[in-house]
Amino acid sequence: MLFRNLPDRISGAIYITVSAFLYASLPILAKLAYQVGLGPSTTLFLRYAFAFVILAIYLKMIRREPIFSRSILAIVQGVLLIGSGLVYFYALQYLSVALATVIFFSHPVLVAIMALAVYKEKFDFRLVVGLFLAVIGVYLVSDAGNSSLHISQTGLCLAVAACIIYALYTLVGQKNVNRNPPLALTATFSLIGMILIPTLSPHSVLLASLNGIQVLIVFIMSLFNTVLSVSFFLKGVQKIGASRASLISTVEPVITLLMAFLILGEVLTLKQILGSFLVLISIFLSISNPPIKKPENDDSGSSF
Repeated sequence: MLFRNLPDRISGAIYITVSAFLYASLPILAKLAYQVGLGPSTTLFLRYAFAFVILAIYLKMIRREPIFSRSILAIVQGVLLIGSGLVYFYALQYLSVALATVIFFSHPVLVAIMALAVYKEKFDFRLVVGLFLAVIGVYLVSDAGNSSLHISQTGLCLAVAACIIYALYTLVGQKNVNRNPPLALTATFSLIGMILIPTLSPHSVLLASLNGIQVLIVFIMSLFNTVLSVSFFLKGVQKIGASRASLISTVEPVITLLMAFLILGEVLTLKQILGSFLVLISIFLSISNPPIKKPENDDSGSSF
């Protein structure tokens, strides 16, 4: 198991940060996929299909563990994850990336409030300040002030829905990950994506004309943005709980911004630099609290 000798609050933060770093590359990989001729539905379907194949081979042949979970909670969480991604994608058709990002990454506030009621997590002063700084930081990073003055009501509703669905996914994960190994859960989510996406858009998943570069890009996306990112996120939730995990994950748009600067040559504004700094402060506040009580029936030795 990785980070065996570290306190849960530190190892959990590392798991979530690594997950955010991996997942932050998704917009760049998606842009590359679109540039080589792949459509959104085909890209999403192949992403989950490759992820399921990778995990099935690893779990069955190397770990000799069950490939997927049959629990109702796992299925519910998988539907929430896939649903959140699809709804967010449709929101981007109506809203700017900046505005959609601001709305979506307000989910740590929802998670913290819901976790307070559902799991009786301590909602202390540092967490309140961290949430406030995270929301402000994500707003600045996304540079929402440059968005179009015309805001689509449809897009607004879809973005809010994606935020709520993802918050529910995170909350379900806190309970579910204590009963199922993260890798098996990720395989389950991938299988649900393979089934759900063609069902919702059967005429948009086109596989007949794939070429090598398209397959390579989606394979990398499957490995980084699904297999590893989701598994590390679930492991982090297992260690530090849903509210802190969700708060730390707000570093994702900051990392995406830095990747865009380094890889795509996009310019960083002073506002975005300030927002990144605020997000980093919020993460420090979330992991500097007293040690977190470990969830009951923890099976953290089952993976990693």
